[in-house]
Amino acid sequence: MMTPLGEAIRERNLGQASASTAILEDVLADGFERVLAKWMARLRRAWRDRDPFSERRLEELRACARLFDLSGSRRIAEFLEFADAYKSRDAQSPGVVQVTTVHKSKGLGFDIVILPELGGDSLTATRADLAVKEGDRGAIDWIFRMPVKEFAKADPVLRAYTEEEEADACYESLCDFYVAMTRAKRAMYLIAEPLGKSSQRKNFVRLLEHTLAAGQPGGTAQVGALAAKLRYADGDPDWISRRSGQTPRHQPKLPMPAVPAAKPRRRMARRTPSGSESYALTPAQLFSRDGRAARDFGTAVHALFEDVEWAEDAAPAERRAAWEAQGHDARAIAQTIACLDDAALRQELGRPAPGAAVWRERRFEIALGGEWISGTFDRVTLLPGSDPGTFASAQILDFKTDKASADETAAQIAERYRPQQELYRRVLAKLANLPENKIEYCLMFTAQREVVRLF
Repeated sequence: MMTPLGEAIRERNLGQASASTAILEDVLADGFERVLAKWMARLRRAWRDRDPFSERRLEELRACARLFDLSGSRRIAEFLEFADAYKSRDAQSPGVVQVTTVHKSKGLGFDIVILPELGGDSLTATRADLAVKEGDRGAIDWIFRMPVKEFAKADPVLRAYTEEEEADACYESLCDFYVAMTRAKRAMYLIAEPLGKSSQRKNFVRLLEHTLAAGQPGGTAQVGALAAKLRYADGDPDWISRRSGQTPRHQPKLPMPAVPAAKPRRRMARRTPSGSESYALTPAQLFSRDGRAARDFGTAVHALFEDVEWAEDAAPAERRAAWEAQGHDARAIAQTIACLDDAALRQELGRPAPGAAVWRERRFEIALGGEWISGTFDRVTLLPGSDPGTFASAQILDFKTDKASADETAAQIAERYRPQQELYRRVLAKLANLPENKIEYCLMFTAQREVVRLF
């Protein structure tokens, strides 16, 4: 090893294999920044003739590692990919106001920093979706779809996982705020609405309230009131005058003008099209094993239809062989192939005209009528318009694995979905710039191989 790093490795009496093992163990225990700091210290002792540019690059690498450590990952490949894309930036020209994110401000410094709208979610907020529990060395112990918090806290294993995730989320949130609050050289302004007397939110404003209120009369006085007391507790309030060469003018303090309260912004209610269905499930249906199996089966069928762009692109037998080789559910394959073998259904899934486009399992998020709508189209076929980039008409096709019974036909089942489908049609009309009367809506009942047209 002819590089200064080779001398640093010999300093620890490590061979190549043992060096790799030692570094991996150190990264797992301490993170990338601490490990790099240790090796940089050894490298500096061995590399005595380094130039200022190389020294600056070392510090930039350490800053990159510090930022990556905020993700919590200890995977070498992810760090190398992150470092490859990392860019070190110098501050822009003096006198320029920069609006940026906390992460993009990393490594920069500014005379004045303003952090607005510091309310927000709890410091311990986590994603309530799929839980992935990792062991001590990064191996995955288990994966589980998390229930609601009340149920998770009732189980000791899930409660311990939730507490660990909340602690990690709190740590990452505080790291972000630390980065934001250490960008200021001269002055920093934190702007937040006061917490209500009955508020229980454990967000950053609550942390500031308790921190600034320590030792103050009243203990938990509002941040806004404390700001007036602590405004010049540290630093020089006349720094701007001194920086510009002007003599500070001590003026009598004037009463602060009353600022009218900002008009509260109305938060749009979130809604999903599936929430518009006009029927209810009994508790037995919702929590039964059969109910879970039916939902899993429906998901499997949807995944197979997502793989079908146009029915004529491949013969059903070819698709069956491919899906079986991929390990898809046998029952779902049988039902999907039966639909593709049906001449009428195959026509519904075929290309209706040259230039037609198809969306499969297309997610959407849209503001509509004062509400925030989230959902997924199973399948949308769009016929091209006379002008490029426009559409003449469209068809929405929903796949339903519901089974008709002696008491209820497919057409009657379809009526239960009418409110949901009306909302889907309004969304597509907005997204595709089409009048609603140019959008056809169909439900394909895969079990009985029947198509019902609602609009």
